[in-house]
Amino acid sequence: MARLKHTTNGNSGTAHPAERGEPLTCQTKILGFTLIEILVSISILTGITLFVTYFSLDVANFAGFFSESIATQQEIQQTFKVLKTEVHSMGSANNGSYAVESASANSFIFFSDFNGDGLFERVRYYLEDNTLKKGVIKPTGNPLVYLASDEKVSELVHYIVPNPPPVFTYYPKDVDINGIPLVSPIDPALIRLIKVNLTADENPQKPPGPANVSIFINIRNLRGN
Repeated sequence: MARLKHTTNGNSGTAHPAERGEPLTCQTKILGFTLIEILVSISILTGITLFVTYFSLDVANFAGFFSESIATQQEIQQTFKVLKTEVHSMGSANNGSYAVESASANSFIFFSDFNGDGLFERVRYYLEDNTLKKGVIKPTGNPLVYLASDEKVSELVHYIVPNPPPVFTYYPKDVDINGIPLVSPIDPALIRLIKVNLTADENPQKPPGPANVSIFINIRNLRGN
């Protein structure tokens, strides 16, 4: 009986089709493309993750800038609300001085009984170190006098832009907001209308930009009105 001849290629297992000179099968191609697809998917997911991260940071930064802008506008609006009440309560000082002591582009000093206690406080609004400040002196003594050492100063609006337009603009009687304002040096007795303009920006190099708000206030209760 003839014996079957058994041959081996000297290696254990089955050789890869390419080593046997055979064409690649569909299964072999599918396994190859799956590896490529995994690498592509990882790259896409990495890109998406980076995009979402940077986008989240941008949103957070913008929210921070927007919050700062809102805070600045709130400072301005609150200042205008108080100033309007004080100007409308303006009157002669308790020592007989005229209701308006002095007026310039970045300072306004007047007397006002804004709290209704019968005493006319000396109120001073002024710009200093890019901050709008207010100093108040309550008259004391008998007779009543205004002591500079009694002035209480508070900061109202911060981050006023450098070299801003005039904070205070003054208009005479019978002139509206479209008329010609008074020019320096300003005679306090001629003032009947005040424009207050504030421009502030905590981060000038970043959005959303400066907050600019203005208001017009009519002066009441003055002699000659």
